[in-house]
Amino acid sequence: MEGITKSKLLGVEGIDEVNFFKALFDYQGIQEVQILNFEGKTNFSSRIRSIINIPGFKNVSTFGLVRDADTLPPKSAYDSLKGALEKANLPVPSEVNSFSNTELSVGVFIMPGKSSQGMLEDLCLSSIKNQPVSNCISEFLDCAEAKTTNESKAKVLCYLATKSPVVNSLGLSALKGCWEFDSSEFDEIKAFLKAFA
Repeated sequence: MEGITKSKLLGVEGIDEVNFFKALFDYQGIQEVQILNFEGKTNFSSRIRSIINIPGFKNVSTFGLVRDADTLPPKSAYDSLKGALEKANLPVPSEVNSFSNTELSVGVFIMPGKSSQGMLEDLCLSSIKNQPVSNCISEFLDCAEAKTTNESKAKVLCYLATKSPVVNSLGLSALKGCWEFDSSEFDEIKAFLKAFA
């Protein structure tokens, strides 16, 4: 894992999330946050345990964790992170999508938010649900009889194919301004990230 260079850390699942949160922090005018790629939700526990031993962690004031609920209830994902934080003797927020009120402020956000199952892709898709393209994407996938193991990821790729220039990942698309962060669908995650300001 990379060294700690800033006093505010955000641990996320992968490179798409790293790029998405870079874009969202920029949109909110929040600077000086180091975003750590934990390389998959199954690595959160081991990464949390190892991060406390990295030089510079003692200077951290804010430590956030964001992961997907996927097909499980958000409380399941929260409980998993809560257990990992407790094993590392780190503060635990009292509820999902909040921060602890401690000297080292630790926060947990479970995507897509709103106590829903799903992932980052679902949050982004909810921000375009009232646009005509949203129905077109669903109709296209039905027409193509697309066999996909992850419908949300497929829908995001279809949406990105309508953008110019075309980008092939959610994270890069966020950096290129393809998602409208002023949508109220992003309000919950933006409120969570204000703890880093």
